[in-house]
Amino acid sequence: MVDKEPQKTEAVKEKDQTREYFKNTIEKSAAERDQTTINLLGDLVSIPPKEFIEMACKAIKTVKEPGAGEPLARAVFDIQHWLGFKLLDNSENCDAKFGPYTLEKLINKLKTTDKEKFEVFQKYFKKTSNLPPPANVPDTNKPNTQQNTSKDVSAKKEAPPAVNPNSKLSIGDSLSVGTFGSSETVKGSMGVLWMLNRVKTLQKRGDLKNYTAFTLWGGANNVGNMEANQIMTSIKQICEIILSENPKARIELITLPPMAGWKGFKNITAKVIRRVNEFNAMLKNYAKEKPQNFSVVDIYPGLVDPKKDGYSKLKGDGLHPWQAYKSIKKMVNDDLAQGTQDNLSSNA
Repeated sequence: MVDKEPQKTEAVKEKDQTREYFKNTIEKSAAERDQTTINLLGDLVSIPPKEFIEMACKAIKTVKEPGAGEPLARAVFDIQHWLGFKLLDNSENCDAKFGPYTLEKLINKLKTTDKEKFEVFQKYFKKTSNLPPPANVPDTNKPNTQQNTSKDVSAKKEAPPAVNPNSKLSIGDSLSVGTFGSSETVKGSMGVLWMLNRVKTLQKRGDLKNYTAFTLWGGANNVGNMEANQIMTSIKQICEIILSENPKARIELITLPPMAGWKGFKNITAKVIRRVNEFNAMLKNYAKEKPQNFSVVDIYPGLVDPKKDGYSKLKGDGLHPWQAYKSIKKMVNDDLAQGTQDNLSSNA
């Protein structure tokens, strides 16, 4: 007589299902998911993402901390599973990416189940993360909220809404590397077609819905061999994809800096300078088509004014404003936090 195989309990079935999902869906793309976690969580908390995840694992107790050299994706997945997320690969379920949604759910659970642990976590929230404000931590990220009351009221109504600058995705080349840091969508020497392909990849994964704001700074590597309208076509395609996935997204378009002194192209001709000027003008006009979504940060005035941090200190590069990156980042974050188009300028 052949013994019958014992029936698996529901708990065992669920465990097997979870392991299979992780192996087939998460494990093979763990590195990319970790990069998304670092980008998202790094903008929400004031300590390194890995430390915050380790702290979360200790608070939960049943979730093992990530080991040395181990991808963060496994621990993030376990945290999401502990929170009751479904085995679905999207931003509101078990996608092994620790972003605003996962953080909000974790904090809400701790707040109701363990107030003491919640208060410990609270110390590491950035004030601009739209989470409960930090406890007894000085606010170093407070945006400048002063407004010119003489501005036309109707213009304010058309301006894009204020958003959390720390929940943004940057898309760009080496200029963005210097200002916002490298990421899956920011890489040196890349042009707008590469950026478009990266955004399409994020669209397929459903990642564009994870962000409330985007910075788009491209074209510097294209003006040598493409006309301004050709570059602008790719910029528009990128924006259209973002808005198709996230209709309320805030997109910050950044102008190209003056390039007359740059030695990167063999010949900086009048044609290249013309393309830069034309592209910047097109960018500003495009932003006016959807003022509820777009604003433009025109870095040109800050780079050509010798009294400001920037152009006078470029050491002959003429394109990469090394010593102005911090100032440009502040301009962008202030613009996002205030919800204005105040940086639109007549300068090209």
